[in-house]
Amino acid sequence: MLLRIIIEIIVSSLIGLAVFSTLVRRPERFWSILIGTAIITGGLIQGPGYALLDEFLMLFIIVAIILAALKKRISWDSANIRTAVFIITTILLGYLLIHSLFSVYIFNDIRLLRWTLLYSSLLILFIIAQLSTLPKPDILSVAKIICVSGSIYLGLYALHWIIMEKVLGLHWGDFQAISWSGSTYALYVCSAIIPSSVIVIKHQPRSQKYLGFIAFFCICLAANLYDSRMVIISLLLACILSLFYLKKKHAILLITMYLLISIGPMNIFSTFNMILESILMPVSPRISDRDRYDHAHAAMTALKSGSLTQMVFGYGEDRHKKTLSTTAELLKYGENHHEKDIVRSCAFTAFVINQGIIGLVLICFLCIINLYFLVSEQHYIVVPFYCLSLIWSMTTDYRDIIFVYLMLFFGIFSIKRQLVIPGEVALGSKQI
Repeated sequence: MLLRIIIEIIVSSLIGLAVFSTLVRRPERFWSILIGTAIITGGLIQGPGYALLDEFLMLFIIVAIILAALKKRISWDSANIRTAVFIITTILLGYLLIHSLFSVYIFNDIRLLRWTLLYSSLLILFIIAQLSTLPKPDILSVAKIICVSGSIYLGLYALHWIIMEKVLGLHWGDFQAISWSGSTYALYVCSAIIPSSVIVIKHQPRSQKYLGFIAFFCICLAANLYDSRMVIISLLLACILSLFYLKKKHAILLITMYLLISIGPMNIFSTFNMILESILMPVSPRISDRDRYDHAHAAMTALKSGSLTQMVFGYGEDRHKKTLSTTAELLKYGENHHEKDIVRSCAFTAFVINQGIIGLVLICFLCIINLYFLVSEQHYIVVPFYCLSLIWSMTTDYRDIIFVYLMLFFGIFSIKRQLVIPGEVALGSKQI
């Protein structure tokens, strides 16, 4: 274990230095490097079961941009301070930062400083992104970056399965949180890669459409190898929408890949039965989903049964596990679960219990604003997948994935539009 940690530190530092040197010399690559590194590194496990590489590289990105600014390679524009996105996001990140500091003090737990560092880094990163004059990519450029980096990430993830299953003769599930994170956590980025692949196929020139098809193929392959219901459902939605959005030959090709690779001709009935069961989870959860269903219910129960302070501000950073384990409502859901299921929560549950009503209201406002910009810019194809990325919070605890915050706080698919001051005309808008 010690040797592994040393090797990981050396490799991570070398990658960080490469990112740092590139951005100091070419700060205009900020967005491409930020999005690319967040996707490629989000699911990798370092040391004793933590996915920290994306957080580690984010620090190198921040320091590089600050150094580039000190060298006068970046200028600043304070106009965006007046936008609703800047105000709401700054308030939310500020609340999370102060909230985590209070938790460190109240619970005397130095481990919670990880969240303090994460929120402070995100706040600095957000200010850099909003107030700097670095070139902001449009949706086509963002989609292309996501497709390329997503294909690399999913290709490596598929290679990981092949090595585990075919070379070492082991089950990939035995290596969750050891070499790679859990499949639902690791494949969260597909909520962005799927619409990006469709956008690239529709709008990029013929010579670059293959990037979208490769990304879609990698998603289908990963969904099959790791049996991811969320990705299979998302792919089904993409196939349905492609019939109305893409040329018929392109739509048929995507549907063929979905049926042959993600599902397989022998598993169509069982797969669609699984999809139906997943859709009906809120009203009739199956046994394997019962813990997620009850966790969400227990989160609201914990808020209502707590003090006024706990209801408004939450129970404190990373206190959801202890709170869930003492919530009687959760313990009633049957004998088919082990003790670990009681505290194995999802992001929605954790966020509601930890941050309270204030945190929940702020993040809901931010999501509504992002959806407004997507609709106002006519990026309709992205809207259902943005909503699916929120539903993902009911299936896994993805609160420490940097790409989650790029989706929620930066509005990756509407970067340019969010930087337009209310009342001004956005130039170059394109229906997607």
